[in-house]
Amino acid sequence: MNFSFDFAGRTALVTGGVSGIGAASSLAFKRAHAQVVATGLTEDELEAARKNRDFAGIDIRQLDVRDGAA
Repeated sequence: MNFSFDFAGRTALVTGGVSGIGAASSLAFKRAHAQVVATGLTEDELEAARKNRDFAGIDIRQLDVRDGAA
């Protein structure tokens, strides 16, 4: 099966979206024309994603969802 999704005009927030499965999800949403905000924990993760051309156009931010007070 070949699925096609169109998220044009929508925003996807992907926590942990700059590495591993989260990165794959971020890129899938980008291919589906969503505006993507991808988050990561460490500055190293964030910098690596910012240097990766596949992440061009994705809003990359630091966020720790483990602590509700942050």
